[in-house]
Amino acid sequence: VMGIQRMVYGLFGTLIFRGSAAIVVYNPVVRKFLIERGVVPEKIHELRNCVDLALFRPVKGEERENIRRSFNLPLHKPLVLFVGRLVPKKGFDILLAARDSAYNLVFAGSGELSPQEQALPGVHALGALNHEQLAQLYRAADMFALPAQGELFTLAMQEAMASGLPVLTTSEPEYYEFDLNTALVSLVPPDASKIKSELIRLSNFPAVRAQMGSYAREYAISHFDWDTNVQGLVSLYSSFEKQKVTVTTSWDDGHVLDLKLAELLKKYGIKGTFYISPIDREVPVEKRLTDAQLHTLSQEFEVGAHTMTHPRLTQIDDVTAQEEIQASKKYLEQATGRPVVSFCYPAGYYMPKHVAMVRAAGFRLARTVERFAFSIGHDPLVVPTTVHAYRHWSDLSSILRTVGLRKFLTCYLNWDALAIELFELARQKGGVFHLWGHSWEIDARRDWARLERVLKHISHIPDVHYCTNGDLL
Repeated sequence: VMGIQRMVYGLFGTLIFRGSAAIVVYNPVVRKFLIERGVVPEKIHELRNCVDLALFRPVKGEERENIRRSFNLPLHKPLVLFVGRLVPKKGFDILLAARDSAYNLVFAGSGELSPQEQALPGVHALGALNHEQLAQLYRAADMFALPAQGELFTLAMQEAMASGLPVLTTSEPEYYEFDLNTALVSLVPPDASKIKSELIRLSNFPAVRAQMGSYAREYAISHFDWDTNVQGLVSLYSSFEKQKVTVTTSWDDGHVLDLKLAELLKKYGIKGTFYISPIDREVPVEKRLTDAQLHTLSQEFEVGAHTMTHPRLTQIDDVTAQEEIQASKKYLEQATGRPVVSFCYPAGYYMPKHVAMVRAAGFRLARTVERFAFSIGHDPLVVPTTVHAYRHWSDLSSILRTVGLRKFLTCYLNWDALAIELFELARQKGGVFHLWGHSWEIDARRDWARLERVLKHISHIPDVHYCTNGDLL
């Protein structure tokens, strides 16, 4: 199978990838694979798979024993469930080698165990099952194990989590990029002895299994909901059908020059979000927006949070980071009298744990400083941008790849020319054009004329939708 895949990628992959308007992937492993083969990142849309949370649900009452009887499974033995094709890539052979008298192994999926394997004590092979049967089988099990390699959050794993099962899977490094509590999901190397040791531990501690199962269900609700995730795919298809561009802008820190910038936005009918750090230590006190000015600004623009003092979140402890995030939301809501639903990571520094903190604080959107994107990305709490109102020497390769050799030098030397070119690309392809910057930075570099040139170019276009960051969702 792998040989055929390599041949297809080699013969047709480049043509298919290049000719596609967009490519949907379901995990960062595939995203990385495509980028390594020359696919531009902005063409890749990482969406989550999804499951029916009503069908795949935790066990109730006496269900477990009744379901076990229907599948002819032992009533009082811990059951470890494997769901997937019985091929080495899925790790069924590793799990089989991890069998132990402390639990039984249950295999459900296409393919067959050998007669010798089926005859092993404590091994049950049920073959391929339909969705309804699988939903019941999850509720019959005590644990779910899938030592697959090169795969993340497989559909079977999502179904198991939705069913409230504690999950054991391979410790792929990409899992640590998610807001996943690794203390409540067993990430284990694909080694039979290590898997056996962990399964024995879980078999002996029902309370631990219950805690892991509750966490798994909560994670499934927040990440794998069918309605939420399908909407992302529908929105993607709709964007190609309409070929419309959405324009949004955002401006960071809360400098008093934001008032001048706001007037310029109003002049051209451009909406925006101002991310405010109320006591930004990098902005002199007399240059910070006052509460009264914040309130006035919030009447015509969205005000978002930017922490209280503008620290790099990765350089402070977790307690302080959480306080900075939560306090900024509370402060700005009191100052403006309006809900604050958008957040921006100071200087773009964050880790998955900070994304989780932002989500827990009640924010619906969080902006990063990633550039050259024409969508809001796969996660509303790590939203990229299109262009910064600033010249970045490090953008050489990104600019060359995006605008081509003929326009490269002009766009590389002039951020306003780059912004206009990227806006026109967005109009051709559809998607989101997101301009961001700092009013103090524009003033320091005497770039007000450049900014006005860009705003004039992108304004008052009938087929363009103008919105704040918060309205992107």
